[in-house]
Amino acid sequence: MTESRSIKQMLDQVSQIQLFVGLGAVSLAIMVIGTCMMLDTSGPLPPPRPPPPRVETSAVLTYRYKEGFFKALVKEDSDKLKLAFDFARIKRGNPYFVEFTGDQILRPGNKLETRHLVLQALQQKIWVGETGGQGFRSDHLVLSVANKTRKHLAYRVITSVRGFCQGKGTIAQNALALRPGEKISRTECLLRSGGTLRVMEVEVMEVSPLGYYYVSRLKPGQIRMPRRSSEGHENPKDLPTCRILPWRAIESGMRRDEVRWRDVVDFYSRHNCDEYTFFVGYRYKTKGPGRLPVAPPKG
Repeated sequence: MTESRSIKQMLDQVSQIQLFVGLGAVSLAIMVIGTCMMLDTSGPLPPPRPPPPRVETSAVLTYRYKEGFFKALVKEDSDKLKLAFDFARIKRGNPYFVEFTGDQILRPGNKLETRHLVLQALQQKIWVGETGGQGFRSDHLVLSVANKTRKHLAYRVITSVRGFCQGKGTIAQNALALRPGEKISRTECLLRSGGTLRVMEVEVMEVSPLGYYYVSRLKPGQIRMPRRSSEGHENPKDLPTCRILPWRAIESGMRRDEVRWRDVVDFYSRHNCDEYTFFVGYRYKTKGPGRLPVAPPKG
């Protein structure tokens, strides 16, 4: 009898536990359903947040300055331009020359010959006005610049015009680089204004065939080339102009005489401007930079 009563008490306790567990489960279910109903009353669930933007890590940036990556890029650019892949030439020093400084007057028909170039003043009728629109043809003072060598050249011919010079026409030209034997013409002034053309400075750098195309992609005005004489600049083979150029740093460095034309040209004769950016600490070296690509200082 006592044993039966104990078993019954145990069964009653088990029933109470099951009832408690059951009530707890029901309460939990009601809470979940209520929560879902509350969420549902505000419409559909919001879309998941987009992943954070991908940040280029230092590892990726460092990889760009590995020689293997750089050589692959040079090879690809050479193939696109149908040039022989010559990595040794890209690394080699670029001979640089200041071929004239002074104040040489050039009248139509006069020439000035330097080690690499032949400069000649000409008188030509050039269209002034809108192409295919209103305008007129007028006599201009024109300077032709001819590469008399078998080298690819980057060049800088600084001139001045004494007298009134405004509203002149332009001629399509490569204001930055010349192929072997190539000659360009650029307008200097309207001849009727009575201006006198004077050559002030001539700088030349021998570059690789690939360097010729690299340098030609720069914007003349962004490396402090005078607008008057560099107007009409066109890239060979319709190559795109450099999209990113630290022109403010270049201009500021040139004003302080911390950066020179030869530094900027030497850098971009070796580096594709889509991947690499000139930095003020870069300096032209007669024997070349030693290793490529040249990385900016850390920090």
